[in-house]
Amino acid sequence: MVTNNYGSVTSSAATLFVFLSPQNLTVQNVAVGLQMQFAGTPYYRYSLQSATNLTPPTSWISIFTNTADVNGNWQFTDTNLNAGQKFYRAEGQ
Repeated sequence: MVTNNYGSVTSSAATLFVFLSPQNLTVQNVAVGLQMQFAGTPYYRYSLQSATNLTPPTSWISIFTNTADVNGNWQFTDTNLNAGQKFYRAEGQ
């Protein structure tokens, strides 16, 4: 049911799914690349994106999408580090 000063309306049942945005991002340099981990919602899909600079308009490119595990943990290792500087962001799908 949605209500405001002008009245209210009731619709059929709807499902609301609330998820955690990526939390506690950790990044470490490992032998094969740059390993990124964060905590999120269990079984929820998250996407990692990268950009070469942050000057507007920033062009974010998705480089990996995967589902968090049963505990909400998500991990990716970027082995393509020969392209110069990179910026990363993770978001829920």
